[in-house]
Amino acid sequence: MTEIIKQGWSESKDTGAVFLDVAKAFDKVWTNGLIYKLIQLNIPDALTKLLISYLSDRKFKVRVGRSFCTYKNIKAGIAQGSILAPLCYNIFINDIPRTSRTQLYLFADDTAILSTAKYHYYPQRHPTTLKPT
Repeated sequence: MTEIIKQGWSESKDTGAVFLDVAKAFDKVWTNGLIYKLIQLNIPDALTKLLISYLSDRKFKVRVGRSFCTYKNIKAGIAQGSILAPLCYNIFINDIPRTSRTQLYLFADDTAILSTAKYHYYPQRHPTTLKPT
């Protein structure tokens, strides 16, 4: 990301950025949608099956003192703290719409959308360049 900004400066271009902070991002991932996207990526079947197994039929129970409630199904989200969580989240949001003038940067649940243009007023006159639709 810093290289894009530096390159813009060296070419007398301005760079605008939108930084997305999705609250509880990993908790809000629609797992069936993520599974669909994994299948569409045409990654090797063994890896797809492993990830589907990781995302499917997850349950939890709560302990209060020495008592446990019955198991409940987890209907959405991916396990925070898991080594696979950032990868799964990035796959889930990787199809954010963009234009030829934008670049998307992802790290775990942090997202930045950058646009570089010759004229500093470009983002003001073309605000949809930086806005996902």
